[in-house]
Amino acid sequence: MLTAIVAVLGTLAGSLLTGVLQHAAQRSQRRAEEATARRTDGLAAAREYAISASDALVEAAGRALTA
Repeated sequence: MLTAIVAVLGTLAGSLLTGVLQHAAQRSQRRAEEATARRTDGLAAAREYAISASDALVEAAGRALTA
């Protein structure tokens, strides 16, 4: 009887531990994906800003040459 109780408790503890570890792994994966998305968004914004600044400089230089 005691052996059966220990076996059941061990099985329950193992499944609980597996669930906790799986949840932690999913959370870690989600954080990594969010960080990648933020980094990608930041790079896209910086690229757009650089393009806009470059266009503004070209336009200003063109106006200076024609003035």
